[in-house]
Amino acid sequence: MTQMVLNIEDTSLIPSLKRILSALEGVSIAKSLKKKHDPTSFSKEDFFARIDEAKKGSSYELKEGETIEDLLKRFE
Repeated sequence: MTQMVLNIEDTSLIPSLKRILSALEGVSIAKSLKKKHDPTSFSKEDFFARIDEAKKGSSYELKEGETIEDLLKRFE
């Protein structure tokens, strides 16, 4: 079986594309996997900005009852 992956910028096209492709014999549409945002991943620019902040002495503290995940969400 051959697979094809489509990257579609305009999400309003997806329902129409699914209808058209589903009408073709032998074509099935796999469920898409939603990627979870990884709060520990960031861009190169972000990385260097964080290093600059650290050099300036900027720091971030957890608020009472806050988890590290909560702290990372503040940077999304």
